[in-house]
Amino acid sequence: MKFFRPISFGTLLLGKALFAEEPTTESQELTTSDAPRPNFIVLFIDDLGFADIQPFSDRHETPNLVRMAEEGRTFTSFYSASSVCTPSRAAIMTGSYPVRVSMLHNETRDPLPHASVLWPGDPKGLNPNEITIAEVLKERGYTTACIGKWHLGDQPPFLPTRQGFDEFFGIPNGHDMGVKAKPFQVPPPMVKNETVVEDLEPDDFGYLTKRFTEYAIDFIERNREDPFFIYLPHNMVHGPHAASPAFLDKTGQGLYADTVAEIDWSVGQILDCLVDLEIDERTLVLFTSDNGGGLFPPKPGKTLKPPYSSNAPYSGGKATPAEGGFRVPTIGWWPGTIEAGSSTDLMASTLDLLPTFAALAGDAFESPVPIDGVDVSSMFGAILPTTSPRNTFAYYGYFNPDHQYRDENAVLLHAVREGRWKYYPKPTRFLQAETHDLLEIEQGALFDLETDPTETSDLSDRHPEVVIRMQNLTQTYVEKLGDDKRPGSEVRPAAYVDEEEAKPINQ
Repeated sequence: MKFFRPISFGTLLLGKALFAEEPTTESQELTTSDAPRPNFIVLFIDDLGFADIQPFSDRHETPNLVRMAEEGRTFTSFYSASSVCTPSRAAIMTGSYPVRVSMLHNETRDPLPHASVLWPGDPKGLNPNEITIAEVLKERGYTTACIGKWHLGDQPPFLPTRQGFDEFFGIPNGHDMGVKAKPFQVPPPMVKNETVVEDLEPDDFGYLTKRFTEYAIDFIERNREDPFFIYLPHNMVHGPHAASPAFLDKTGQGLYADTVAEIDWSVGQILDCLVDLEIDERTLVLFTSDNGGGLFPPKPGKTLKPPYSSNAPYSGGKATPAEGGFRVPTIGWWPGTIEAGSSTDLMASTLDLLPTFAALAGDAFESPVPIDGVDVSSMFGAILPTTSPRNTFAYYGYFNPDHQYRDENAVLLHAVREGRWKYYPKPTRFLQAETHDLLEIEQGALFDLETDPTETSDLSDRHPEVVIRMQNLTQTYVEKLGDDKRPGSEVRPAAYVDEEEAKPINQ
């Protein structure tokens, strides 16, 4: 096991997870010592809006995801831990809010457009001392693979093969970064383990979903006899949108719809493979997104472009603290274990996958340092619990209401949730769901997400006792994880290589 130890960054605090609760009895009943350990496959789509797939809406036809839901369970209060790319991936790997592992605020050098994500040649990456979900499962005898978009550092010490994955086939950063990656301006590289096998041109982007799917199926076939973990973070449906010839111009709804259709095809291929190999009943497949779809207010003097994505019924989207930025469409599939055709509005998060998978693999994870994930394995059984082990959530983001990413004060705790209540300790703004109207959220606003998921009716005046409770919750997060320029007591450092030596992996 990899124990976290500081390299030269000072003393780290040890302790229990923030707001963790004891595992429920249901979670203990899902696995037994003589039961086969389940395989885990996480399908992590990029920038997929909540309403972009069936069964969450009829915006696009996605028959394989409909099948997945009919045979599995939909999660309607499932959260990514960030509403942008790099931080959301740090969270799923570590079970920690990205601010805890110093992966919320990233590249700042000129002339890059913003500092919310890592860029090619960035000297920063996820600290190799962090314990990742892949390492936890490897210790339990799993073979592991990362297939797709990594985005947690392209320097050798930060690659997936240094973070617990036996295999890596994918792109270290986003496929959109070739022309933006100043001062390098390098094409996105396709990497096998730690070797660049080719530089991708724009014409190659349409084949990414197909290639990653084929690699995943090959990995499943090679490892069918033993437990495995596949983390499949697709590059699509992030722009620039692209699809293979089999899907290009086939939906009649535009290129974005074509990319969604190909993602749906990919899901069907993987589910069929598991069924054909007769390992479906010992495989948990989770489909989710790294954040909501893009839905940005127009810049001053500009008109709003028609959005290609939708997060309805939630307002806002990617890079906002609204529900549409963090709440993501999620489906769990585990034949014979998850009740077919079921749904839950109980709260859960990508933060919870590390302790949950560890528990389902037969051995609860006892972290030597604080993490934020809780064991929600009870939510993947035949009978749902009456309450979720997760009752709170923090909406940390590196942005301000005007999306000025260079603002020195932009690392903020924008909102907190407890049960049905969501509270905004700072003012912000975002587009109302399915409209061009800008919602101005005042400091101290309180929303009841059960009755007002669009976040349009501020109830702070009616529920002062709830406001006080939410203020106390906010303060707890601030003390441990920080806010604005105030450092948190439990924040751990990211890692860096020498800046003068850092360069894109394909240079």
